[in-house]
This record gives sequence, C-alpha cells and structure tokens, in this order.
Amino acid sequence: MKEEYDKVSTKTINQIRDFTEKLNKNVNENISKTLQNKIDPIAETLQKINENSITASKALEVAGTKLSDNTRTNREITKTLENIAKILNSDKQYPSANSANNPAKRKSTHSEESIPNTTVSNRYSPIADVDERGQTENSQFQHESSHVPETKKALILGNSHVRYIR
Repeated sequence: MKEEYDKVSTKTINQIRDFTEKLNKNVNENISKTLQNKIDPIAETLQKINENSITASKALEVAGTKLSDNTRTNREITKTLENIAKILNSDKQYPSANSANNPAKRKSTHSEESIPNTTVSNRYSPIADVDERGQTENSQFQHESSHVPETKKALILGNSHVRYIR
C-alpha cells in the first residue's frame, strides 16, 4: 500500500507541478501581452517627447547664439557711437539755442544807445506775377512754346536772382 500511495502521491505531485507551470506560463504571457500593449504606446509617446525636446534644445541653442551675436554687435555699435559722441563733444562744443553759453542769450553790457542803428532788409521779395513773354531767349523756359502767353509766379532773390515757381 505504501508503494501505491507513493505512486499516486508522485503522480499527483507531478500533475500539480505541470498544472502550476502551465498556469504560471499563461499568467506570465497574459501579463506580458497586457504590459506590452500598455507600454508600447507610452514608449512611443516618450520617444516623440524626447525628439521634440531635442529639436527644441537645438532651436534654443541657435536662438541663444544669435542673441549673443546681436548683443555683441549692439555693444560694438554702442561703443562706436559713444566714441563718436566723445569726439564730437571734445572737439567743439556748439551752444544750443537755450544754452547759457549761447552768445545770443547773454545779457548785453552795452547800452542800447551804443549799438549802431542798422537797417536790415529781407533778402527775399514777395512772390510776384511775371509774364513769360518778357523773358529773353536765353531763359530757362526755351523749351516751352513762346507763342502761348503764360503767367508764372517768381520768387525774386537778392543779388538779382530769380527763381520761377510752377
């Protein structure tokens, strides 16, 4: 009886082991498939995010380089402009109209009686109507037909200069 019991016991143990192995194998395959189905989309998403971050990093690097170059250029321009301003300010200082250094703004120490009376005339005369027929042949209007009488406005400048206005 003991032998038979051992045989049955061994057989039962072997069946239980086989069943357990099959069960473990099925459970592991199911877990693997489930995890694979869940993990693959997550892995793809992470891969896309990684690619996007690499692209963004490269773009930021390029933008940083350009900003650095622009900053360097702006500093050089600023230094150049400051040097030009220093040169201009150190060579000659021109008084502004409202400046205290402006000679026209200074109070005169002379009395009004000591200033000679001078007459000042306007260099420009008012606009006058000029008949073109009175112009000589050497006039600047030679290209226009002279048979059509035309009246033009002229601005008479000092020293007998005439400027015609159309």
